[in-house]
Amino acid sequence: TDVCSLKRESVKCQTLLPNWYFDKATGTCYSFNIQKCSRNVNSFGTKKICEKRCA
Repeated sequence: TDVCSLKRESVKCQTLLPNWYFDKATGTCYSFNIQKCSRNVNSFGTKKICEKRCA
């Protein structure tokens, strides 16, 4: 599976962390808050890492 094609994942947890994901339809990395206990592979710690991997 292409990591950059995966949808942003959301699950309910206590701790929110800032993250970035790649939206294949727009070709852009977007910020979002992710729950600490939930993370798929289309989740990057910074916009720079997201863009380097996917854009």
